[in-house]
This record gives sequence, structure tokens and C-alpha cells, in this order.
Amino acid sequence: MTSTNSNPTTPSIQWIKNNWIYLFFALSVALFIYDRWNRQNNRSEWIQLSYHTFHTPLGWGYDVLMNDSIYIHQQQMPAVQGTRGFTTQQEAEKVANLVVDRIRKKELPTIYLRDLDSLHISY
Repeated sequence: MTSTNSNPTTPSIQWIKNNWIYLFFALSVALFIYDRWNRQNNRSEWIQLSYHTFHTPLGWGYDVLMNDSIYIHQQQMPAVQGTRGFTTQQEAEKVANLVVDRIRKKELPTIYLRDLDSLHISY
């Protein structure tokens, strides 16, 4: 029994030749989606976060900067009833550092009374 087809891969090669444009398009779409996904996951690496403290009539406050632009401007102590600033610059720095850490961890930068207690900040 002899086979008329001496090369068993011929149908596959023929299919690729007939459909190469579709394969190219599918591969391009897959690479585009991967690139977008990869950029989204690495976005936090592009963001520069910092903070600085400042003196106010109420005491001390802080700014959280994202790529050198003000992202959070905090003139008063968060989570505390009333309008009160931080007593010292060091207290403002502790809370600003906590806020920056939470943003880096992709958490909400909300400050609660328990956070102030854990940082030994009087209010």
C-alpha cells in the first residue's frame, strides 16, 4: 500500500499558508493584551511617592506627593473630631509615612484613631 502523501505535515503547512494573516492578527492581539496587563501591574513602579511637612496655625500638617504633585494635603490631624493640627513635626511625619506606605501597598490611605494610638500620637 503506497501513500499519495509522502509528507504528513503538508496539510498543516498548507493550512498555515492559507491562514497566516489570521494567525498574525491573533498573535498581535495577544501581545497587545499582555503588554497592557503588564503595564497595569507595574504601574506602581512608575509612581514616585514622597511627603513633606509644614507648619500651620493649627500645628503641623503634611502633603503626600505623587510624582512631585500634591496628592493629599492634610492641614489637620485625620480621624480626630474638631480641627486640630499635629503637635510636633515628628508626629506629622509618622502619619505621612504611614499614608505613603499604604499607598505603596495599594491600600486605602485612611487613618483611624487606632493608627494614631499605635504611632503614640496624642490627640
